[in-house]
Amino acid sequence: MRKLILFFVLLLPVIALTKSYYYPQIKTEIHFTPNGSAHVLQERTYYFEGAFSWAYLELKKKGADNIVFNQLLEEIDGTWHKLEPEINDTPQSLHILWHYSAQDEIRTFLVDYTIIGAVKRYEDVAEFYWKFIEDEHEKIDKIQLELNLPQSSADLFKVYIHSQTRPGTIAFNKTFDKAVIEQKKIPKNTFVEVRMFTSSSIFSEVPIINRTRYQDFLKQEKQNFLISSLKKFILFPIGLILMIILPISAIIYFL
Repeated sequence: MRKLILFFVLLLPVIALTKSYYYPQIKTEIHFTPNGSAHVLQERTYYFEGAFSWAYLELKKKGADNIVFNQLLEEIDGTWHKLEPEINDTPQSLHILWHYSAQDEIRTFLVDYTIIGAVKRYEDVAEFYWKFIEDEHEKIDKIQLELNLPQSSADLFKVYIHSQTRPGTIAFNKTFDKAVIEQKKIPKNTFVEVRMFTSSSIFSEVPIINRTRYQDFLKQEKQNFLISSLKKFILFPIGLILMIILPISAIIYFL
């Protein structure tokens, strides 16, 4: 009995230190301007189990001219309050670190930044390609992405999402200047990126690259789809079968 009591006494500090978190939702709005910049408003909702006091976000600058931090807000009782994070701005990335105090609760933070040179403009298409959910993170129950164009692009408006979860939904409004994407059950440490094609003319202030790329881009997306389908419907089931068969074979062999 004494040993059992001692075991639980020794276990109490471990239990007290156990903590985890995940994202019930990450909601992202992107507002484009004719000069090719993208103003990003990202609400990150955390579900904390245990005590937490800080968080960070690293935004990679690959594919953009720069990233400018605007502000960081926290939602308290339905009102947004400004925070003063620590910013580390390098040529490769923008690192945002902020402090708070949370214990077994839900908290929402709004990260506000601008991607400079986000859109590449060619003769026949304008392209936006961005990883809006980073490589390393906890699981996410739901993501929502809203893309807002500077004007209508009725003749060309396509959106592709690259992720490792089930297909979600994409809805375009009637004026073809907004698209809303939703996906659920994003696994831990799996990125989500968006690739958008629009008419070249709506980004009139972006220097044009004198090449036609639209058909090449469509071929790339078709290849991405085929590779993704191959992994999901062929390689993954084969892996599961091998995980079952090999241990059974080993047991039979040793018997």
